[in-house]
Amino acid sequence: MRKIYITLALLIIGTLSFAGPGLGIKGGANFASQNTSSFLPSVEISTSNITGFVGGAYLNYFFGDKSAIQIELLYSRKGSVSEILQGGSSVQSNDNKLTYFDIPVLFRWQIIKFLNIHAGPQFSILTKAVTEDGTTSEDIKDELKNSDFGLIVGAEANLPLRLNITARYIFGLTDISDVDEIKMKNSTFQLTLGIRLIGN
Repeated sequence: MRKIYITLALLIIGTLSFAGPGLGIKGGANFASQNTSSFLPSVEISTSNITGFVGGAYLNYFFGDKSAIQIELLYSRKGSVSEILQGGSSVQSNDNKLTYFDIPVLFRWQIIKFLNIHAGPQFSILTKAVTEDGTTSEDIKDELKNSDFGLIVGAEANLPLRLNITARYIFGLTDISDVDEIKMKNSTFQLTLGIRLIGN
């Protein structure tokens, strides 16, 4: 699956490169959480947001004045603060930190000159996963699926000096847990600042 995602990304980026795309870099914050369900007897899992870094590069190509395809490759930290409840009482709290390479494939619509909205799928490859309880850190990559798939909706404003600011929400559509008794989906609000190096 990982090889398929990488090949797909390289093919799309290569195609757009020959078409003369715009190029930029971006960085910012993920305000991430996870929708988690437990099927263990008398066990509940409550989650809250965790903040992580996101950054990388993007390529876009315009079809006419208002529509464009944009491909991104992002290093992205996600996860959640999870609290395990048993019989209504808290028994454990952990910071779950998941690191992905995200590959959004977006359709952009330029509403006005300085503002676009965009939407499309995101393919993600898990590279690292740890859980921390304040004193120890444990690798949990074997408990998670190696890939994720989500849907992005967002908006981007063009600023002076070739800068842009983007706000988007990523809905996780697949269960990333590899443990039968737990279901888990990523959800992320993302805020980034970018700079256009070439093109729009």
